[in-house]
Amino acid sequence: MPVVDAGVVRSAGENVLGGDDKAGVAAVIEAIRRLSAAEMPHPDVIVLLTVSEEQGLLGAKALAAEDAAADLCLVLDADGAVGGIVVASPTHHTFTATFHGTAAHAGVEPEKGVSAIRMAARAIERMDLGRLDEGTTANIGVIEGGSATNVVAPACTVRGECRSLRADRVEAVRSAMDAALRDSAEEFGGTVTVAWNLEYRGFTVADEAPAVALVRAAMADVGLEGRTFATGGGSDGNVFAALGIPTLVLATGMSKVHTTSEEIEVVQLELLADLLVAVVRRAAV
Repeated sequence: MPVVDAGVVRSAGENVLGGDDKAGVAAVIEAIRRLSAAEMPHPDVIVLLTVSEEQGLLGAKALAAEDAAADLCLVLDADGAVGGIVVASPTHHTFTATFHGTAAHAGVEPEKGVSAIRMAARAIERMDLGRLDEGTTANIGVIEGGSATNVVAPACTVRGECRSLRADRVEAVRSAMDAALRDSAEEFGGTVTVAWNLEYRGFTVADEAPAVALVRAAMADVGLEGRTFATGGGSDGNVFAALGIPTLVLATGMSKVHTTSEEIEVVQLELLADLLVAVVRRAAV
């Protein structure tokens, strides 16, 4: 249940507010309402609401290129005050690796066992994790294995990821993580199956690009100073950019997303709607 207090919409503390990305949806609906009421001339405006973004951009990935064709795509899905423009987003790989060893009684004949958990631990130990450089990160998020304390674990599954703003860098990190998985299995006399998945490709937009200039001008129209920045997160914008559509991801004013402290100022929602209308007006010139 959201709570509105002193011009701030926030979670009541039991659940997330869902501003990510209800804030974007609300601003789009309000902007379309204003454009319709004003009956002002404007170019065609396509409103695209996708599903399952958090589960891996599934809705955006299901679109055919012709369904999303546009001269400019604005994705309202970045945190921070309105005025932020994402001009770089990373390429993102995830993996699932399952180590296979040999079960044995841990108290009677452990020497006959091959521990899949030891393989996984050694692999993780060999990986360079966390923030690797300004635009590159790697992480192990899940490790599952074993059945009882008295059984040498015959199987263990590890899930992780790597991402970078540089395509060559992310491929190098992916290769190193893959080698750590396979080398560790070989060291202990076990095997490992590794499945990598390209979640999305990164994109970069030049600060002087026409799309950035248009949005900056619209921001100035509503009293904002545009600021560009790179992000380590992905969004539907990665999918649209990969389709060749000029794409910018905009900050919506939301903060503390994915937590029960999530909040957004009402004035930020109003500014976001103002900005969308200003962009359409600029595009009509």
